[in-house]
Amino acid sequence: MCAPLECAPPDWAPLTLAQAIERAHCWSEHAVTSPGREALDSVWWLSTHLAAAERVVHPVAARALPDGPVRVAAQRRRAADIIRSLWTLEHALTGDARVRRPVADVVAGLAGLVADHAAAEDALIADLSAVVPEPMLALAHRRYADSVRHAPTRPHPIAAQHPTLAAATFRIEGLLDRARDVLDGRHAPRRLAG
Repeated sequence: MCAPLECAPPDWAPLTLAQAIERAHCWSEHAVTSPGREALDSVWWLSTHLAAAERVVHPVAARALPDGPVRVAAQRRRAADIIRSLWTLEHALTGDARVRRPVADVVAGLAGLVADHAAAEDALIADLSAVVPEPMLALAHRRYADSVRHAPTRPHPIAAQHPTLAAATFRIEGLLDRARDVLDGRHAPRRLAG
């Protein structure tokens, strides 16, 4: 169990890439299983984390690990499933009439997807930590943290299925999502990556 959101380390406390990703998984799993508006936080955390991991962690893993391309492809499929579920959850929680599934069903399915994704990604990061030198891991963590600050805050199912499109639209989607968050008066959870 991770530390509660209110007990997050201060901005100056150093984190490793593994700790930052573990924290994203933990808070996302907690938020997706919480009732009401807090489940909407999981949309923000997971959208930003998945986009940042795709941008920073997956390319490194694909090059550094012997079975990296296969594992990254599997993670991308899991992430695309999560993004589709996040889109459904976000629209169900905000009253979109196009979503006919009960929120509880969407959350239950999403919780399982997030748990599977987190377990596979934690294993990927552990294997990456064993083969990549510490300075490169520190650089990857800094790039991940920077990517989280600029990543999209909402799910984009079409881009999630096409890594090249996601890479090309990363900054634009991030800017547009943050503008929409302000216009919608949407709650933005505490900063995710250290």
